[in-house]
Amino acid sequence: MSVKIVRIKDATDRSLGGKATGLAKLMNSGLRVPDGFVISGDFTDEDSGEVIDLWKELGSPKVAVRSSASFEDSIDSSAAGQLDSFLDVETEDELISAVKKCFASFDSERAKTYRKHLPHVSSEDISDTQGAGDEPVNVMSVVVQNMVESDISGVVFTVDPTDPVNGHNKTVIEACEGKGENLVSGHVQAKRYVLSSLGIKNDILDALDMDVSLIDDAQINQIVKEAKFAGNLLESPVDMEWSIDKEGNFYWLQMRPVTSVHGTALINEFDYQLSFKDQLFTRANVGEMLPGAATPLTINVFGEALNYALHDLYGKSGAVSKDKKNERFVCPFSSHLFMNLSMVYEIVGRVSGTSFEALEVSLLGQKLAKHPDVEFLNPVNRFVNFLKYAGYVLTHKQAIKKMDKLLDKFKDIPVAINSSTVIENYESILAFLPVYNLITALHMQVSAWSGALHGAIRAMLDKAGLPDGLQMDYMGRLLSHIDGIESAEIIKDLEEIAVEISKVSKDVSLDSDTLLDWLLKNRDSEKTAILFKEFIDKNGHRCVREAELGETQWKDDLPELAFSLWNMASFENRIVREEQKSYTDTLEELFKEFPKLSRGGVKYFVKNARSAIKKREYTKSILIKFTSFLRDGFKLIAAQLENDGLLKSRELIFFLTLEDIKNIINGDKEVIDKLNKKAASRSELYKIQMDLRFPDFCKGVPMAIDIKEGTRIAQDGEIMGLAVSPGIVKGNIRVVTTKDDAKKILPGEIICARFTDVGWTPYYGIAGGLITEIGSSLSHGAVVAREYRLPLVSSITDATTIFKTGDHVELNGTTGTIKLLKSA
Repeated sequence: MSVKIVRIKDATDRSLGGKATGLAKLMNSGLRVPDGFVISGDFTDEDSGEVIDLWKELGSPKVAVRSSASFEDSIDSSAAGQLDSFLDVETEDELISAVKKCFASFDSERAKTYRKHLPHVSSEDISDTQGAGDEPVNVMSVVVQNMVESDISGVVFTVDPTDPVNGHNKTVIEACEGKGENLVSGHVQAKRYVLSSLGIKNDILDALDMDVSLIDDAQINQIVKEAKFAGNLLESPVDMEWSIDKEGNFYWLQMRPVTSVHGTALINEFDYQLSFKDQLFTRANVGEMLPGAATPLTINVFGEALNYALHDLYGKSGAVSKDKKNERFVCPFSSHLFMNLSMVYEIVGRVSGTSFEALEVSLLGQKLAKHPDVEFLNPVNRFVNFLKYAGYVLTHKQAIKKMDKLLDKFKDIPVAINSSTVIENYESILAFLPVYNLITALHMQVSAWSGALHGAIRAMLDKAGLPDGLQMDYMGRLLSHIDGIESAEIIKDLEEIAVEISKVSKDVSLDSDTLLDWLLKNRDSEKTAILFKEFIDKNGHRCVREAELGETQWKDDLPELAFSLWNMASFENRIVREEQKSYTDTLEELFKEFPKLSRGGVKYFVKNARSAIKKREYTKSILIKFTSFLRDGFKLIAAQLENDGLLKSRELIFFLTLEDIKNIINGDKEVIDKLNKKAASRSELYKIQMDLRFPDFCKGVPMAIDIKEGTRIAQDGEIMGLAVSPGIVKGNIRVVTTKDDAKKILPGEIICARFTDVGWTPYYGIAGGLITEIGSSLSHGAVVAREYRLPLVSSITDATTIFKTGDHVELNGTTGTIKLLKSA
């Protein structure tokens, strides 16, 4: 390869390496970069004259001679310190010697060892290089640059690479006196500034040795502003070196992507951008629908459907002003979905009959101490909007009928999606998404009716003077024993199958390994197997975290379901739960204690609230059925893409957006490779995102909580949560964060989990009680727990960290307290 020498501003070809092209980007975008040139190719003594001539054109200055390899300063690798650099080069002989040594360092043992661990690079990934096929190709260049006589030098990271949780909300600056080489080599202690990236002002969150500040506010602002600008150029967080000379002139010396185990994925890649600084958000409610992190495809599909549904509710109720019609109700942060509480509160100022307290109880399950300021419309407009809202919730029966018709119309959608080509399947899904949005909005309409009734009952109890704890106790009992709740029927069906399995196992040699084969083999002849088949046909679309497209449905993981049934069937001493009073008996007790309550009003609202819960669970099942249609459709597309060699693994489909999938179908090799890498790195980052916890309520960008083990247990061993399903039970804790943990549950153990939903119901039959980090009295898990007379305390943010498997506790689902009796 012949030698090629270009000025830095012209070093735009990727073959010249990350350092050279990064400097070119900065220089050509108007940022100050020391002038110089770049040498690439097979440098020999014959090329020395041209190098010296260019150096003289610069004015024969003192220069820095630095490596710029194709694998250096890239998203996959930084190669920091792997290749040689030389500073303060002053003479012709020193210049040529430094250039030769830089080129020679490419073949050093240190550099060779480093390259062995790099991602595979093909000749097609680098333009203007030699090589054929997929043979690894790495190219070496050398940058010669005017030397900055540094007074102060440093580095800046537009994210904090040491903080995988909240680092994307921070900017880190490190500075030292003299040359930056002293800093990057670790020879001097840096002055370190950690700044918030959330606001316009660069607030310093933390700093080392601030008594002697090397850089002032103006310089900090310049560094942050220009570094963020550079990050936008590179479409990545950046790590940049800078220098200030003795005259106070500022220069950028290097730019590279921040490299990490997550590759191209950013923890805040899909984050919503605040409309104003003190915007309010909550994980309550939406965190029950989709606990934990959401995959990019789920954010793109379910997140948008939920946002559409809330806009439908608020728009038809007159609760959204024209200037906010494009504002989002559902906002992702670190791939967790949050509800825009600032938008939700707008209904209080725009619809009469609503209040902060009723809204909070209905949506969040509790009242908050402070409320934001909202603009109140005049009474006439508020009353008109009340009529709109009443019309919306009172027509919930029509919404159910529409959902039934849509279910009948689209019940064969999986077949319709299964067309001949991948692009036809993709277009079928796109055409189906408006229907999915409508289904979500109709379910929201039914849920709003349930929430309104729940809020009305709580308001009446509150007005009668019942303390919050007693209100929750009565609400739990009043909303229990509701016949025909679909999610509760699932447990009953499972128990019926388990009983039949226990009968069969006495006559047939079965164990947990052979049960599934027997059930499948006899599904048309044996009662037990027929019941199992009917259960899968009816409920196979259910799963843990049902709104997450990437989760595995029961019908796709029959071994796990069979294992759960075997465990249920194997328990000789079934848990006998204490019979609770009927809701009518609870009403009579309530009226005796608080005779001033309006009997007719409370009875009306309780009766309708019980019916509304049943309807809500029914429409939730329809929504999840439609979600299953989409899940199956995307899995089909993933299989086709994998078979066509366009997707490295079919599981990666969920770590792509709809636009990404379209680009993979239609894109060239470079686009396809880039998106496969991005999906893989998103998948790795997803594991960290799943472990993030957030406060229930956040002002500004939600910041993950740093959970410390055991920090929330009081000295008396008691902890307070939200009482959502009454009853008292003593037992050992079983911390359940994975499906493997769930398989270890023993009869009578108290399940301590991040969340519960319908997907966990196979384990309800053997549990003694439940503790969850997320949940409210209207959550689907709470509804099922009450029907199953299973004590449940929720809203303990770090429960799975506080408690350990084997801890012996007393769980009081009536008062919401958990008392640690003995540590594991």
